[in-house]
Amino acid sequence: MTATLQVNPIHSYIDEELIIKIVGAKKNTKVTIHASTYDEKQKKFRSYASFVTNEEGTANVSQQPVAGTHVEADPSGLFWSMEHSGSKLGDYYEKNNADKISIDLVLQVEGKEVDAITINRYFYMNDTIKETVQHGKTIGTLFHPKHKGQYPAVIILSGSDGGAQEHAAALLATKGYTTLALAYFGVEGLPKDLENIPLEYFQEATKWLKNHPYVNGDINLMGHSRGGELALLLGATFDDYQSIIASAPSAYMTPGMKNGVFASVPSWTLNQQTLVNVTFKFRFKTITSMLKNWILKKPISYLSIGMIH
Repeated sequence: MTATLQVNPIHSYIDEELIIKIVGAKKNTKVTIHASTYDEKQKKFRSYASFVTNEEGTANVSQQPVAGTHVEADPSGLFWSMEHSGSKLGDYYEKNNADKISIDLVLQVEGKEVDAITINRYFYMNDTIKETVQHGKTIGTLFHPKHKGQYPAVIILSGSDGGAQEHAAALLATKGYTTLALAYFGVEGLPKDLENIPLEYFQEATKWLKNHPYVNGDINLMGHSRGGELALLLGATFDDYQSIIASAPSAYMTPGMKNGVFASVPSWTLNQQTLVNVTFKFRFKTITSMLKNWILKKPISYLSIGMIH
């Protein structure tokens, strides 16, 4: 009997827990699953986990591996422990669109490949509708349940990378929300950089979304990093939102950005007036340390940056 992989389900949501088993192997045998996938930039990411089969010749990825890119007992370990195969320094998995992620699983027994299967992980499926939004100055991507109805709405704000967080909006829509992945810089038709972004732009997008036929009138904000800062700012400025989720926001309004780095330009405007932000004071030692860590792809600390109010 040949060892095989069993995966249930083959097609699943990205946040859905899978059951991955090895069956048909000899008892007390070391078996290894290799996983690989590609990100939006076509960088390849890989992981692996080795297990020892029980008396029935089976193993489950939810048990603790004897070796691998993760050491904890975790049914999702093969996914979150993936590393960029083309870099010794590691790299980020880049994902903004809502396209599915295909992952190849290969089973090896005693160093020999005996089975392989491809699974698909989705941010949304056929029960969710995707629409491109270009209404007035508002640019983004809308997701809502296919079943006709009025749902609470969420505006998802991207961070300092710009663009629109389509994958996050798509997954949230599958939970019963109408979601708008709103772009505000870094895409065609909008400013190139995070600089002098008018808050009226978000007011216009909010008004449009509130009147959408798949929205019940409730608008909520969700943002990460600079998007979190923006979500708090919008909530403090306008009385349009039922709730705000700000992930890793700044406690201050921080400077604008050019080409992905902080610059001496304002981030936000209101009524054609720039909103005052803190000023960062970069010491030479801080700049060299940040540059070195950026080259080596190590974590960068901003704690030594001076702030002038």
